[in-house]
Amino acid sequence: MKRPSWNELLAVKTVAEQRSFRRAADVLGLKRSSLSHTVKGLETALGVRLFHRTTRSVALTETGEMLIERLTPLLNQMDELLNEVTASDHQPYGTLRISASDAAISLLLETILPTFIQQYPGIEMDLVAQGQLVD
Repeated sequence: MKRPSWNELLAVKTVAEQRSFRRAADVLGLKRSSLSHTVKGLETALGVRLFHRTTRSVALTETGEMLIERLTPLLNQMDELLNEVTASDHQPYGTLRISASDAAISLLLETILPTFIQQYPGIEMDLVAQGQLVD
């Protein structure tokens, strides 16, 4: 059996949520005929009917309900994972070294660093307080 693609699974989930091929096609940005063909191809590959179709309605079969019940949390988890990976890729990370006077380091520690560390958790701070300027 050929494994279903992400797009096929998303198509089935969207049709099930919308209870309409037309509305699901609009949500996915597809032509209705293309969406229908995708779902029909998946049903053929799986060897089961997922939807009861009439000219006026679309309803899940018992097998379709079972699939959607178990598939929805998996697709949601995958979306969350992809969002986390994408978001983490845009966060700065590394070490920020600051060499300054005792007074400047004290001011940074009291006012700026608490907020900075919350906004940029991937940044490690290396503060050096000295009485002289160092490169």
